[in-house]
Amino acid sequence: MAAEAILSSHPVVSRWMYAGFPAFPGRIACATRMGWDMIWHTMANRRSARSALRLYLAPMAAIVAVAAVLSLPCILTGLFRGHDTPTHVMYLHHFSSQFWKGELYPRWLAEANKGYGCPIFLLQYPLPYFVMSLLQPILHLPADVFRESRELGIYCFLVLAGSGITAWIWLRRRYGPMVSTIAAIVYMSLPYVLGQDLYTRSAIGELTAFLWMPLILSQCDRMLSKRTEAVCIAGVAYGLLVMSNALSAILMIPVVILYVAKLGRRLLVPAVIALALGCCLAAVYLIPLAAYEHLFRLDLLHTYTVYFELGRSFPRISLEDLRGSRGAIPELIATACLIALAGFYVLRSVRRLWVRLALLGILCLGAAVLVPGVGASLILSSHLKVSGLEMPERQLPMKVLLTVLLTAVLGVVSYCRIAEKPDDSGHERLFLAVLCGSLFLMLPWSAFVWKIVPQLSVIQFPWRLCGILTLATTVLFAAAISGGLEGGSSVRRAPSRMAIVLLAVTVVGVGNFVWRIDSRFRRGATATAYSDQELDMMFPAYVAPGSLDRFAESVGTKSGRFGSSYTRVDEAIQASVVEGRGRAVVRAIGPRRLQVSVACEDSCRVRVGQLYFPLWEITPAVSPLGSSAEGLLEVSLASGQHEFDLVFSRGWPENVGAVVTIVAVMATAGAMVFARREARENPRSERVTVLRA
Repeated sequence: MAAEAILSSHPVVSRWMYAGFPAFPGRIACATRMGWDMIWHTMANRRSARSALRLYLAPMAAIVAVAAVLSLPCILTGLFRGHDTPTHVMYLHHFSSQFWKGELYPRWLAEANKGYGCPIFLLQYPLPYFVMSLLQPILHLPADVFRESRELGIYCFLVLAGSGITAWIWLRRRYGPMVSTIAAIVYMSLPYVLGQDLYTRSAIGELTAFLWMPLILSQCDRMLSKRTEAVCIAGVAYGLLVMSNALSAILMIPVVILYVAKLGRRLLVPAVIALALGCCLAAVYLIPLAAYEHLFRLDLLHTYTVYFELGRSFPRISLEDLRGSRGAIPELIATACLIALAGFYVLRSVRRLWVRLALLGILCLGAAVLVPGVGASLILSSHLKVSGLEMPERQLPMKVLLTVLLTAVLGVVSYCRIAEKPDDSGHERLFLAVLCGSLFLMLPWSAFVWKIVPQLSVIQFPWRLCGILTLATTVLFAAAISGGLEGGSSVRRAPSRMAIVLLAVTVVGVGNFVWRIDSRFRRGATATAYSDQELDMMFPAYVAPGSLDRFAESVGTKSGRFGSSYTRVDEAIQASVVEGRGRAVVRAIGPRRLQVSVACEDSCRVRVGQLYFPLWEITPAVSPLGSSAEGLLEVSLASGQHEFDLVFSRGWPENVGAVVTIVAVMATAGAMVFARREARENPRSERVTVLRA
């Protein structure tokens, strides 16, 4: 009976022993059989665990390891000193400071611009700064002038690794775990991501966008089987994309619509719902952005920084570029050779006449721009408003051009391997069309299009489309190395998998060498957050137009300069009587509220050391607020004692945006709970779309 007691103690065994076997010998026989079943299932579970480790954990670990190597300088020394590094360091310094002082969403950075403040977070994407503010206590880095730079370096590593993982999640549904792992590594390593966004521009917003774009498309695939859950996740991902970089989110809309239309027109409505849900989730950022954008004069940015002129941002090559660097001519020759190789494979492998002509045409347009001076002539002939074609950083347009063409070459050659596959569903042709369209709109040949359709200038720089180009190239590369054709003469005419992999290595190597990222690994240059040197490069957009030059002079800068010279910075906000006789005292009781006390012996004018912006209000309304010649807050008062507050108003857009976001979060959570419960009650296997065997 002891054996029976031991066996019956197991809940599964006991159900077998006492169901249909009343006699003990029968129960023992059943228990023996059940024992073998348990051993078999245990072995099967171990095999399943090993399979899960091989299919999921190992690829993700490889992706994270490669991301760590690629971003090693960022991890060790912090964010490299790129174009936007001082700006991001300054934003994070003030954003996190006000966040941990109790302001959940800082909009007015009271101590930025050398203590004069700035309203930039009515426009600036907030997600990277929220993430790093929340991670600050966890990282617990020393509170010195290098802290924000080191935090941003760690953030870039996390984003780069996350981008590879989301790309793997998306691609594995079509191309398998091994191929998707290789493609995800290429996605992280392509020159626009690594060389331009991370190590040259330090564009953390665009870098973060690479994390969300594949995740959105992966959920579009899942809408075929788990519609409600996929719509919710896609909406969350799109909302995070909006709060990471609104311009990248705009570029992603047509890609999503075309993608789901190719999957099936019945998915268009769920996709639109997901995009709308994402906008609602990001309403706390979007509604104030839409409501207050007219208060920023973005058209004046180019008056202080020619970098923002649309005509200057087209990629091109000049003779000065070739003379200014030893490596320019070899890089140019290498790019031209790769374009010729792509043209050879197009002629050899692509049978559809219209596809062949389109690819040859776009390659010829790209090759023509490699001729020095051609790009400049095209820009000038389009009659775009441009004061000149020089850039603050020499050779930047040339580097962008080589990056764009090298990335496109990899995508075109990859397509040549799968151009004639028999089970073509049009998925790869869609991304080939996206590649060609993005490439054309970035080349100077499209300058007349930007002139005719001025609404396109909302994305600021044509080369932002290289993010979409990178995404399309990654898909085509994954499709090419996953198998391609399994027989027929076209396989012999198409490039081999090994050739495509070697081409990817060449593009990654040459493209990143163009940006000289090897120097980032040899020597670090950690950015600092010295308040004496801080200046927001966007200040021409929100300083009163008549005060722009005087303000620039007061903070130590001038037209055409990115940085500023050393000027004295007051430890606290100051108030002074600039006309008449009296005494003024100001006390900050919060980043958005100042308490002012003024004793005027006669009529006087009081100046407060914060930038004027239309959202500042005076309570009670003792006198209208105005702007001084230097762009600071100024108020005229009669004689006597005056007590009033200066408040940076939240306004209805901030309140409505917060309410919409909260409601959207609650609705998304409820829909996810409902979808999970429905899945448990009606279990069904999730269909995975596979384009090839």
